[in-house]
Amino acid sequence: MLTFEAQELIGGFLSLLAVAMVTWMIFWMQKAGRTLKAGLEGGVEKALRGGVWALVAIGFVSVAREGVETTLLLWSMVQSFGATPLALVGAVLGLVAAVVLGWLIARGMLRLNLSRFFTWTGAFLIVVAAGVLAYAIHDLQEGGALPGPFGASATIDPLTGVAGVGWAGFPFGWAFDLSGVVAPSSGFAAVLQATVGFMPQMTWLQVIAWIAYVAVVVPLFVRGVRANRRPRAAAAPRAGPRHPRLRRVGPCARGIRPPPERSIMNPTRLLAATAAAGAAVLVLSGCVAKTDAAATGALTVTSTADRCDVSAPTASSGTLAFDVVNEGDQTTEFYLLASDGLRIVGEVENVAPGASRSLTVTAQPGDYFTVCKPGMVGDGVGKAGFTVVGDAVAVDGADAEQKQQAIDLYAAFVKDQVGQLLPAVQTFVSAYESGDDQTARDQYPRVRAYYERIEPIAEALGDLDPRIDYREVDAVAEGLAWTGFPPHREGSLGPRAGRAQRRRRDARVEGLDSLHARRAGDTLNAQGVAGISNGAIALLDEVATGKISGEEDWWSHTDLYDFAANVEGSKMAFSLVRDFAESKGDKGAALVTRIDTGYADLEAALATYGSLDAGFVSYGQITDADKRQLTDLINALAEPLSQLTVTVLE
Repeated sequence: MLTFEAQELIGGFLSLLAVAMVTWMIFWMQKAGRTLKAGLEGGVEKALRGGVWALVAIGFVSVAREGVETTLLLWSMVQSFGATPLALVGAVLGLVAAVVLGWLIARGMLRLNLSRFFTWTGAFLIVVAAGVLAYAIHDLQEGGALPGPFGASATIDPLTGVAGVGWAGFPFGWAFDLSGVVAPSSGFAAVLQATVGFMPQMTWLQVIAWIAYVAVVVPLFVRGVRANRRPRAAAAPRAGPRHPRLRRVGPCARGIRPPPERSIMNPTRLLAATAAAGAAVLVLSGCVAKTDAAATGALTVTSTADRCDVSAPTASSGTLAFDVVNEGDQTTEFYLLASDGLRIVGEVENVAPGASRSLTVTAQPGDYFTVCKPGMVGDGVGKAGFTVVGDAVAVDGADAEQKQQAIDLYAAFVKDQVGQLLPAVQTFVSAYESGDDQTARDQYPRVRAYYERIEPIAEALGDLDPRIDYREVDAVAEGLAWTGFPPHREGSLGPRAGRAQRRRRDARVEGLDSLHARRAGDTLNAQGVAGISNGAIALLDEVATGKISGEEDWWSHTDLYDFAANVEGSKMAFSLVRDFAESKGDKGAALVTRIDTGYADLEAALATYGSLDAGFVSYGQITDADKRQLTDLINALAEPLSQLTVTVLE
């Protein structure tokens, strides 16, 4: 099976071929429009001299040429819009319209000025071809042949740490992001994309290619139109054909043109019908709804400011794939919750406005809940019941024991980290409340490392993550009683001796006791190995969204400690499912190699700034260039890591 990048490269190059053929067709139609009738009549006469099969051959070549061009354009559009039933419906409607138009023209019920017809269809095809070129650029960027926002070459906005938008993203980021205005999955967006190549989110290279194509082709096309309007010398009357098979028509044998006949063999009408068919197929086939490529049978989740719509309320047990599309104006999260509404079976975070991400889980029969969290805070919106039906999913085969062993090992790792976290927090809290500033400063980032390595597990255990890891500003924004780590501001630590501080300390330690008491093994057994691989992905997401920007620890500038702990936890989770992915043939082995390389490169870069044992430099000393380098390495690892769960579950 081809890799995702290989598929995108093939799609991009075939789209470029389609653009080249359509561009040639535009100028050929423009040049041939005025002389087509005479040329075809002459070609038919010569063909008849060679027999009926010569006439069949010339007809086949003429139609096949148009068919190849139409097929390439249809292929590129289906690749862009997704191979959905709607794409097939659009193609069928286009073919039906083509047949009707061809019949009307052949019967003489519809007459066309070919020169004018080709002028208008040519102008329309210029815009269509520019759009297909934009699709090609997008595919080549995703395939890695061209630099873009999907890989290490992305132009990073230093303020956000992700691929920039607007001038902050020039030249290899996003030119614009209008997904908050035009919903990517709406019918309006689909029509715009099919006709003019507009997408709510486009890269700079896409926009530049679209403008450059139109800027070059339109002047050449207009010049050709003007040249065709110049008067030409009248041609001498052409003698009628003298082929024996044509003498029976009478007037033709004497060099006199007969009145037009309503014959389906009229070459002018046949060519016009073919051109009309091509245009109709392109227009109607292009007008299909856009859907993101996903695993077969994937459920679609549409998240907005106040909705969390899942495409179906039930699904069959086994591997489930959710495609989460964010149509709101805030970054969102999607959760699949257990029947108690608290335990997380699966989650996908940091879905930017206009973007989409996939979540793959193994679900046993039973009742669940789905919910989205716009803004990634609060109780979420659109919480709804979700039912999984069918037989219980048993882990059969030779790897059943190994998978259970991986789950047990990860549960033991979580237990060990919590066991080390408890006494470390007690030491830190005592130093903080007694006013021992230096000890508190030294302990603070190292204590957090234990938690940062296993954060996805705490997030899956109800309200423990908010109770342990929330910042005071986050708790206040949600109207919660803050019990997280103390506000560590350098130079402002002092004695903490009030009742409020003791209550916070008690609540904080109680939260850690709860984390220690709850059995991570139960949660992991429910999630299966998918929970481990999804944990590896989630921890790297934490780095990409919270650590690289320096926003999470803006008061203490200890982000590199959290960064390193997240990477360690992610790598640990990956190591437990690595063999399962590697066993999936060449595709799995190649994926594992890319992930191994990604971790090694990221760890090597991080080591230049320190270590968890020896300490890291203050994040305030990290330059924008340093952040861009780290972001490139994160992106290079995140792309193959995002395919881990799907590969493990194959």
